[in-house]
Amino acid sequence: MSLPSFLIAAGFGAWVAASVVGLLERRARSSWRRTEGKVVDQVRKKDPWGRIRYSHVIRFTTDSGESVDLDPS
Repeated sequence: MSLPSFLIAAGFGAWVAASVVGLLERRARSSWRRTEGKVVDQVRKKDPWGRIRYSHVIRFTTDSGESVDLDPS
């Protein structure tokens, strides 16, 4: 197989793989529930290179009325 043919085949394979992933993600999203959340806190951390990073703690309420905090730590 020549190099241009290989590149075309590889590109087509990558396109097919991306299409399948997109389809699966779209199917998964259709079953997700939507809710509104509120940022209730901010977490400050240092990454391995010493840089400061901020993440947010988000609070939302489930269908059953339970309050849940999404904490990035």
